[in-house]
Amino acid sequence: MKSGTKNNTTTKGKRNTQAGSSKNTNGGAAKAGDPESRAQRRSQNALAKEKTSRVKDEILAIVIIALGIFFVIFLQTDAAGLVGNAAARFMKGCFGLIAFVFPYYMILYGILLLAKKTTHISVKSVILFLIIFFMIVMINAGRFVDITTFSFAFSNWSKLFAGGVALKNGGLLGMMLSAAVIKVVGIWSLYLFCLVVILICLLL
Repeated sequence: MKSGTKNNTTTKGKRNTQAGSSKNTNGGAAKAGDPESRAQRRSQNALAKEKTSRVKDEILAIVIIALGIFFVIFLQTDAAGLVGNAAARFMKGCFGLIAFVFPYYMILYGILLLAKKTTHISVKSVILFLIIFFMIVMINAGRFVDITTFSFAFSNWSKLFAGGVALKNGGLLGMMLSAAVIKVVGIWSLYLFCLVVILICLLL
């Protein structure tokens, strides 16, 4: 009899232990799956992604600043060698005087990115960066365009490029773009158009 009672007691104890373990497991699963826990995990994942994105931005910002300094050196000195001189000639030929602004524009952007004063680097931000630069190029080139004598012919491209290298016009790209807009809307509308586009890009 005593042996039977002990067995019953042992069996009941095991059942109670299993039931308790099952409750704990279910309780833990419920706890892990509750909305608060899911929200916490999402928040942690978002913070991790933000941190990774921030590190990438900081690395790219340093690279952009370094490139800007390199452009300053080869545009304003002869210390960059043949490659630097060729790159300086190409930039001046395309953008005229604004070629000298481009390196400082890059450095400023890199500093703002490093100081978290601008958006993360993305395809969108790069496109907006370039659009603003080209608007500045067009504003500068507009003052050199005489639409009554300007020619878009391919034979005139070398002359425009050479004028850009000599800083006597707005460069090949600047002159072509600004002349196209001036031909349609006029010189003052060119300036207004460029300023509006710059403001919109800054707001985006």
